[in-house]
Amino acid sequence: MQAICQAFALDERTVTAWHEAASYHCQRLHEQVIESAPMDLKHVQADELRIKAQGHIVWMALALCVTTKLWLGGVVSTTRSKAMARALALKVRACALCRPLLIVFDGFSAYIDAFIRAFRSPLHTGKRGRPRLIRLPALIFGRVIKRRRGRHLERLEREVLPYSPTIRAPAEADLDAEALAERLIAESQGGQLLNTAYIERFNATMRSMIAALARRTRALARLPQTLERGMYLAGGVYNFCRVHRSLAVALYVVGEHGEQRRLVGRTPAMAASLTDHCWSVGELLNYRFTKHCHHHG
Repeated sequence: MQAICQAFALDERTVTAWHEAASYHCQRLHEQVIESAPMDLKHVQADELRIKAQGHIVWMALALCVTTKLWLGGVVSTTRSKAMARALALKVRACALCRPLLIVFDGFSAYIDAFIRAFRSPLHTGKRGRPRLIRLPALIFGRVIKRRRGRHLERLEREVLPYSPTIRAPAEADLDAEALAERLIAESQGGQLLNTAYIERFNATMRSMIAALARRTRALARLPQTLERGMYLAGGVYNFCRVHRSLAVALYVVGEHGEQRRLVGRTPAMAASLTDHCWSVGELLNYRFTKHCHHHG
């Protein structure tokens, strides 16, 4: 920020105010365009970043849709807690249709209960009293645990969990859950086995876009709110303004030399059918909100 102020002869308070306004705008855009337009996610990966701030540690939990590479949301917390996991689960729930869904994470067990609670719906029977909550039957979990000895990775443990670990499912349900997990991984083009590779790549992207997230940096954040603002601004640029090579689609053009095949890159928002073109950063920051807007052409 100091370099920007010096290069353009601006007051630091002015640049800070612009950053806060842009971040709030991107947060509002995320809530209105992404969280209010449920989609068939199929395969979601969740993970946390441990961030060294000034005098304390901050955690940033993030969730990514593997099918479209769309960032679904994030939570900044001073503790790696159940409350953080539940807040992230609610953000994923806001983006999801009631369809079969595989959620993959690391060894942080709080995610299981958090997502089970988030994906429950009331069963209305017409009787008096509070309706019973039922869970989405095709909600399954994949857990990838890295076993280390010192700094060396010894092995990866992969496990499919169809229910809460406190409720052991019969062998038939286990087999069905594993088959469903394999199907969802294949449909989402998420590799061959359970993995957290896509969310880990996204973590690296966020670290490259937000200086305070770098592993070795002098740009330490003072407050969690600063990281949250940066998260939404970086996430908005990632979703709407960055073309991903893995999301490219083939376009066949007929010209003088016959039919030619061209690859057209797409952003995660384009892959999720939230827009039909790659936005510029100016278009992102000048987006006009409407009361009932789920799509931007």
